[in-house]
Amino acid sequence: MRFLYQETTEKEEEEIHRALEEDQNLLEAYKELCSIKNQLDCVKMEPSSSSILNILAYSRRRNPLSDPKNEGFSEKTSNDKNTF
Repeated sequence: MRFLYQETTEKEEEEIHRALEEDQNLLEAYKELCSIKNQLDCVKMEPSSSSILNILAYSRRRNPLSDPKNEGFSEKTSNDKNTF
């Protein structure tokens, strides 16, 4: 796996190249892994709508001031003279 992601040392890379040249089964397995890696690299993943809604609901529970239903309601700062 490290070889697929180019995370090997030069020495390891040389040894793997040599092994791939000598072992046809290893070469076929390597080609298959390369194909799978390329397919995975093309996959675009996005969260489901329900996941996004769950995150937004959690955020509103944690910070009700960010809830659009509370329009016009803002947090008072220490500089504000009016109190609640």
